[in-house]
Amino acid sequence: MTDHKFTDDEIIHSLKVCSNDGDCSECLINPHKGNYGYCTSLAIKAALDLINRQKAEIERLNGIVAEKSKNITYAAKELIRLDRERSEVIKEFANNVVQELWKLNWHYGQLPCSEEDKTIQRAIKECIAVVERNTKVMTEGNHES
Repeated sequence: MTDHKFTDDEIIHSLKVCSNDGDCSECLINPHKGNYGYCTSLAIKAALDLINRQKAEIERLNGIVAEKSKNITYAAKELIRLDRERSEVIKEFANNVVQELWKLNWHYGQLPCSEEDKTIQRAIKECIAVVERNTKVMTEGNHES
């Protein structure tokens, strides 16, 4: 085989010529345009080289994809962890607000059932519900604890 490195397009064209019983003079890798059959051996060797180069490139790209997938998986798990942590902080804050309302109402001798108290408690419950829904959406499909 010649030391000349053929382009992918030259190899593909030559294989098409060979596979269709084409005219060897149309073969782009045959240095002896009139020597029929010589290009078949060159085309097979060039095709093997092309396959091996593409295989190596696929393996290289698969390695990159695997590494990126690990990074994405780690980032997704970290987002879920942070969202759970944020949710717990919000719930704790909301519960503290409710407790403080009760303390203030009892301190001033009022029953904690004014319209303002009910509105605040309803808003806090809605906030907690939204946080819990968001957490569920974030963790949906993630079976880890």
